[in-house]
Amino acid sequence: MLSKAYELEPSDPIIEMVFLADSMKSEGYQNACLRAKEHIKDRFKNKGLMDRYFQDVFDR
Repeated sequence: MLSKAYELEPSDPIIEMVFLADSMKSEGYQNACLRAKEHIKDRFKNKGLMDRYFQDVFDR
């Protein structure tokens, strides 16, 4: 499912970050997280569970 989402929307920073999460130590994943962080704040701002989930991801 993630592969398909990334194939359809490769420029979406949130999809890219989740797709690359298998290799959390890679430079590509770290860069994807930096790019996605601002988009996540806008997209999931104070929207309950998703907002809390991504805050947990970035607090690691």
